[in-house]
Amino acid sequence: MYTHRPTFAWINLDALEHNFRVLRKRLGADIGIMAVVKADAYGHGAVPVAANLERLGADSFGVAFAEEGMLLREGGISKPVLILGGIYHGEALKAHQYSLTPVIISLERGLDLAREARELGLRFDVHVKVDTGMTRIGIPVGEAKDAILRLAQEPELRLEGLISHFATVSPDLGADYWDQLARFKRLLDDLKAEGIDPPIKHMANTAGILGAPKPPFNMVRPGIMLYGSYPGPGFENVLDLRPVFRFTTEVFHLKTVPAGTPISYGGTFVTARESIIATLPVGYADGLNRRLSNRGAALVKGRRAPIVGAVCMDMCLLDVTDIPGVRVGDEAVFIGGQGAERITAEEVAEICDTISYEIFCNINHRVSRVYVRHGLDGNR
Repeated sequence: MYTHRPTFAWINLDALEHNFRVLRKRLGADIGIMAVVKADAYGHGAVPVAANLERLGADSFGVAFAEEGMLLREGGISKPVLILGGIYHGEALKAHQYSLTPVIISLERGLDLAREARELGLRFDVHVKVDTGMTRIGIPVGEAKDAILRLAQEPELRLEGLISHFATVSPDLGADYWDQLARFKRLLDDLKAEGIDPPIKHMANTAGILGAPKPPFNMVRPGIMLYGSYPGPGFENVLDLRPVFRFTTEVFHLKTVPAGTPISYGGTFVTARESIIATLPVGYADGLNRRLSNRGAALVKGRRAPIVGAVCMDMCLLDVTDIPGVRVGDEAVFIGGQGAERITAEEVAEICDTISYEIFCNINHRVSRVYVRHGLDGNR
């Protein structure tokens, strides 16, 4: 037993390394890997994850905003860091001080960065984001040629890269994939005819990497796959990815109650028999989704114990009646393996009507991350 609250996210660096290596093998040596570590590496810990990926040969890193990039630099990361979500007015100086590469998401923001840079006596390598169908950020593809030609007139900006993002990729790629790719390629051809040929082009996220036999262009942006999860159904057999994240706590209270006992807030579960109820020190304030109330499970002694009653802010309850010999201090696993059983992040996401990305990101820093090398079986 631990001498403090025993609720942890175990980050298996052996699995992280495995996932990076199988990705590198799939891509070959001629495609760069920009490891996406935004949102604290999808809840896995940006600096420790990036440090290990840098050692393994990641070419660069992608973050959502400048502060995330600053944390990487403060953590000793030296490879290029791209601000995928764009740069805001007033951020030029800190972006330059921390050697962060801005992504320009509109002509107006690009010209604003050029003005800031000029006033500060700075120059930036930049990537320009083009909207080919995501309809989120980026210069609309029909306006991109003229906008990029205009940005090319700014001496403070050097166009290092051109970036777009696939909105929909199915395991068999699908029409939307080909439509977006065709728009981006036409733009590249048009720019090349004007003498503009940025050295780095990138479009493929995890789904784009797994869906295509060889992703287009000379850089990719893997995110969720590095952490051993898949972007959706049908991708599971493309690469042998191993889960990096294991979410555990311990039984810290046991109570035997008679039939007819209401459990937790609102009494949404009532025991149908004499039952053994285990209380666990983890709740929705830690990121355990309330939709798991009366629907989810945890592994105890290698068997599934249902979550009963409402998940509370700091605690939840399991019915362990059918698991012999449960004691205070026994491990309970919400994501990961125990014995021959496993609960995947994808399974939890399906119960919660969301995606594994959100499940990982929502497990917050009340839950200590512990970095381990536990082999590739996903268990301790």
